[in-house]
Amino acid sequence: MQPTWNILKHFELGGTYNFDRVNVSKRDVSMTNHIFGLKVLYLLNTRFSINVFLRYNTSLHRIITNLKIRYNPGEGNDLYLVLNEDRNTDLYRELPNFPVFNSRAVMLKYTYTFNL
Repeated sequence: MQPTWNILKHFELGGTYNFDRVNVSKRDVSMTNHIFGLKVLYLLNTRFSINVFLRYNTSLHRIITNLKIRYNPGEGNDLYLVLNEDRNTDLYRELPNFPVFNSRAVMLKYTYTFNL
């Protein structure tokens, strides 16, 4: 399920929901998982946008965050600043305890389109 709502001309809000049910009777294993997501898109103008995506996984007890800032200086050029974070919400569910962050990354990406 992925509902989307265009609140304003430059602002979009969306959500995602995934449900997983796994049952392996021969091994007596079963699992239920819910994944909730929230997406926010803000378009300041045709050259500048901010996109945020948050996702929570109930089975893994993790929040994954993705922030993408896009700048378009001209036709066929894009500059992106991307921040990713993978955070544990239940640090004490196993021994040894989990770290607060599984990963954190900052990336800079530039794309250029050319014709041959």
